[in-house]
Amino acid sequence: MFPSNISASCFCALHIIFLALITSSNGDCGPPPRLIYAELLASFQGIADFPVGTSVSYNCRLGYQRIGGASNTTCLPDSTWPEPTVFCELRSCSSLSDIPNGQVHIESLTFGSEVNYTCNEGYRFITKIRTRTCQADGTWSGTDPVCEIVTCVPPDAITDGSYDPEKDEYAYQNSVTYKCKTGLTLVGENSIFCTAQGNWSSPAPQCKAVRCSEPDVPNSHKLSGFRGPYNLNSAVTFACDEGFSMKGSSSVTCGINSTWEPELPKCLIECLTPNVENAEILSELTGLYLLNATVSFECSKGFVLQGSNTVKCSINGQWEPPLPKCQTVACPNPQVPNAHEVSGFTGPYTLNSTLTFACEPGYSMSGSNYVKCNVGSKWEPPLPKCLTVACPNPQVPNAHEVSGFTGPYTLNSTLTFACEPGYSMSGSNYVKCNVGSKWEPPLPKCLS
Repeated sequence: MFPSNISASCFCALHIIFLALITSSNGDCGPPPRLIYAELLASFQGIADFPVGTSVSYNCRLGYQRIGGASNTTCLPDSTWPEPTVFCELRSCSSLSDIPNGQVHIESLTFGSEVNYTCNEGYRFITKIRTRTCQADGTWSGTDPVCEIVTCVPPDAITDGSYDPEKDEYAYQNSVTYKCKTGLTLVGENSIFCTAQGNWSSPAPQCKAVRCSEPDVPNSHKLSGFRGPYNLNSAVTFACDEGFSMKGSSSVTCGINSTWEPELPKCLIECLTPNVENAEILSELTGLYLLNATVSFECSKGFVLQGSNTVKCSINGQWEPPLPKCQTVACPNPQVPNAHEVSGFTGPYTLNSTLTFACEPGYSMSGSNYVKCNVGSKWEPPLPKCLTVACPNPQVPNAHEVSGFTGPYTLNSTLTFACEPGYSMSGSNYVKCNVGSKWEPPLPKCLS
């Protein structure tokens, strides 16, 4: 036994020195592994080297608890520390229940976790702290927050009216009902309630005297609502006199602002349906075409518009200017000498008819090989031309012909050259007459 006045730490130090004297020459271990869930005993902290065979122990960190297994590790002969099997786990707190008029929201019950609380709709917190945290000892911080019902102040009073019931304070979803004095009309919601936000669902209504003026629609007669007074929701129905057409609703009602809703109709002059053969009406109007109504037209495929494409219904019930006409488009027969047809050569040639040409052998095309009949009865672009192709006589000094040297040299004529002995060729020995009346590639040269 050691003397009682020798501390445990001194004993550990002596034990380490003793182990150092008897260990092999393999060397010491460095500091033991650092564990996220545990820490070394104080007696082993701050030491840089540990002899082989030294055993150190750990304690669980704050917020962790033992789950069994060895809580120590020993310096091995190869100067390494084996990491111990996990022997601590996060401490857990007990589950929490919902609070009166609210809920608790839990994601985890382990040390350090935080739970949040919310109040039900129509309730609000009366405590400042609305969260709790799982502590190191397995208990929750603080206490449950408190939710109380939302209240509203009394609603606004109204002129010439009242509401019921009257109280000093109204709780969430409490309601009041308004009414006006006799002869007045309530404008707005007659019943409103206290909302979850602590305000009223709608503004306070008003009490109004509603009276609409005599409904006068020229060129019409009434079918109902012959006599006033016209108060709120009074209705009148109209019909236009013969020769006039109605624009607007035939029935109107006296509204809350002492105006007719919708606005009073009009009885107007109507033009006949505009029919233009081989044309389509582009306007959105259908059925009735009243005074000042406008209509636009577009001719069908193969036709061209003669006249104005837009007309208007005039005061005399006629379309002005007069309705247009859609006439057939016809282009002339295509004549392109030294060309042959490829497609589209069956007449007659109407709007958007298309033609494709190709020149005869030995001819080159000037212009577009594709034309179209336009609204002016002309081919667009203009018809092409097929021109003779003639390349110049080939002059290559110090060369002799191999093949193709019988002129004239027309489109696609080919020549083959060979240089005289003692000369070498620069360029291609084979050339061809192209559509530009040029040899392609350029004539070669025979260089000494």
